[in-house]
Amino acid sequence: MRPLLGLAAAGLIVLKGGPSWDSTLQDVDTAASKVRLTTIDPTLTAQSLDSVDAAFVDDTFARPAGLGHDQVIFTDDPQRPELKQYINVFAARAADKNDPKLLTVARLYHDPDVEAAIRAESGYDGIFENNDQADLEATLHQLETGFRK
Repeated sequence: MRPLLGLAAAGLIVLKGGPSWDSTLQDVDTAASKVRLTTIDPTLTAQSLDSVDAAFVDDTFARPAGLGHDQVIFTDDPQRPELKQYINVFAARAADKNDPKLLTVARLYHDPDVEAAIRAESGYDGIFENNDQADLEATLHQLETGFRK
């Protein structure tokens, strides 16, 4: 649960065993944490701000709800290793992973004009990265191995 990782990174909660891709509410050390958690459907967090002290609101829901930069109290560091599972990727079947047309689409996505249009249209304030395919595949393998345990 990504919000748990953010809350732990902000020093608001303590996760037994430390933050991990598989951290759950049961891993929260409530006695050592500084806040009390209430689970809210991610699509409703922005609308719930009147009834909670703070909420983890994803970019996808923040802009449509009218939330701006002045309301941000914490931002994730995208370089934290436990956030690798949240990298958005262009994916293809194994047989098509080197298809020139698909590679062109992925390359065009990183064109500065396309990135600017995405930011203007969606309000996306994140980081556009062009991660190495081998690194992404290694991350996928690591996550799949963990899921199978």
